Amino acid sequence: MMREQSFQMNLRRRFGPRDLVRSPASGRVDWEQAAPSLAVWLSTLMLGFGVPVAVNLWLLAQGDATVHLLRSTLTYRSALVGDGLILPLVNVLIFLFLREWRQGVTPRALGRALLWGGLLTVAVHIYQGAASLVNWTMPTPFRWTVLGYYHALFFWGEVSVIALFCGVTLARLRKGDGLPAQRLPVLAVLAGLSAFVLLLVQDYATAAQHALAQLAQVAEHLPHGHLRALPALVRQLPWR
Repeated sequence: MMREQSFQMNLRRRFGPRDLVRSPASGRVDWEQAAPSLAVWLSTLMLGFGVPVAVNLWLLAQGDATVHLLRSTLTYRSALVGDGLILPLVNVLIFLFLREWRQGVTPRALGRALLWGGLLTVAVHIYQGAASLVNWTMPTPFRWTVLGYYHALFFWGEVSVIALFCGVTLARLRKGDGLPAQRLPVLAVLAGLSAFVLLLVQDYATAAQHALAQLAQVAEHLPHGHLRALPALVRQLPWR
């Protein structure tokens, strides 16, 4: 009995008072405590991954030209691995962290997070249009589909959650409170976000290579004097 109580105390010191284990001996899970985490995981998975994949599969079944001519969810590693695996787990870790330090989740902190999320969302979509990074959510520069606006809303929400997590973490560090019991979850979140960014870079590096290959093919068929038209052609390339 004393050993079990000691084990529970160690769990609480390491993971916080709301651990999901009811009894180390029985191995049973306290579903009342686990339910919110499962809800966060499932909602992130369905909103960020399930909806786009369902639409993608439906368009494929309909023979829609959009998913055949432009890149869609099923062609992005950052969507398959990032939205399907990494972000749901990252959001669960963020949720558990913010639940334990909810005193830092103030209206001011929420407002700042939403503002930063909105600014980054606008900046990313301006860059997408300016760089002609067309896909099935933006078939032509600055012309988004309904799914494009849906993705923008999800992106705003996700980035706002991450911004709130960063704000609360930095506020605790500034106060000198430190993160002795939460260091591992914080590092796990940062590692997950870094992996997601790397997947994004790989996806769009592939798109850039494809566009440059198309540009080289076009240049081979241009008269020498028309090479000055290449900058205009670059802006019209279909980044797939």
